Amino acid sequence: MERRHFWDRYLRVYDSLNQLGDYRACMRDVADGLALRPGQTVLDAGSGTGNLSVLLRALGAAVTSMDFSPVALALHREKDPEARLVEASLEKPLPFSDRRFDHLTCLSVLFAISPEGSRLALREFRRVLKPGGTLVVTAMMPGHSKVRALVQHVASRARELGLRGFLSEAGATLVPLLRVLYYNLRMYGFRRQGGYRRFGRPELLAEIRGAGFVGLRYRTTYGGRFHMVVARCPDARALRGAWNADAGGSRGALSAGACPAPSWA
Repeated sequence: MERRHFWDRYLRVYDSLNQLGDYRACMRDVADGLALRPGQTVLDAGSGTGNLSVLLRALGAAVTSMDFSPVALALHREKDPEARLVEASLEKPLPFSDRRFDHLTCLSVLFAISPEGSRLALREFRRVLKPGGTLVVTAMMPGHSKVRALVQHVASRARELGLRGFLSEAGATLVPLLRVLYYNLRMYGFRRQGGYRRFGRPELLAEIRGAGFVGLRYRTTYGGRFHMVVARCPDARALRGAWNADAGGSRGALSAGACPAPSWA
C-alpha cells in the first residue's frame, strides 16, 4: 500500500481513537503544557483530523492547523468550519513568516518522516516561533505501541457490555477502532523497512536541543507510552545565559549542552 494512500485510509477512521481515555488524556496534557492565554497563536504542525486543534480553539487560542493530507483537513473542516487550515509537508520549509506563533505543537508526527525531515522540521519550528515561544512534541517510545491500548479497550468493552451489547456496539464504534488497530499493525512493517522510527528519550531531547531550543522539560503521556517534551524558543535572556555557560564563558559557538537538564516541574 502506497504511503499516501495508507495515511488517507487510516485518517478516515482515526477519530475512533477518541474512545480511548489515554488518547484524550494526551490531548489534555499537551494543552496544559502550553499554559495558554486567550488569543495566543498556535501552530498545530501535523494536525491530522484536528482533535487537538479543536480543543485548543475551545480554550481560546488562535490556531493554525497544518497537515499534508487533504483527507485529514477535510475531516477537520467538518468539525470546525471556521478552522484555519494549511496543506503542507513538514519535510519542506514551512509556509509561514519568521516569529509568527506564540506556541507550536507536533503530536506523534516526527516518527513518520525521515531523520533529515525531522531535523528540518525542528529547525523550522524554531524559526516560526516567537522568542520565548513554547514547543510541545510527543513521540512514541521504543517497545510501545497503540496496539496494546486498542486491544485493552476492545476487551474491556466486551466485558462491560456482554456479548449482545458488544455486538450491538460493534458496527458503530468498535469496527472503526479495529480498523485503527489494523493500520497500526501495518506501521510495524513500515518500521522494519526503515520508513518509521521510534525515538529514545536521549535521541529526542538531543534533536530538540540541536535545533536550538532551551528549557527542556520531559514527562510521559498516553498511558506512559509516549514521550512528551516541552521546550522554549530562546529569547535574548536565554541566549545570554547559554553563551555565558558555554566553555566557561569562552566566545566560541553556542553549545546545545548549555540547555538546562530535562525535568518536569
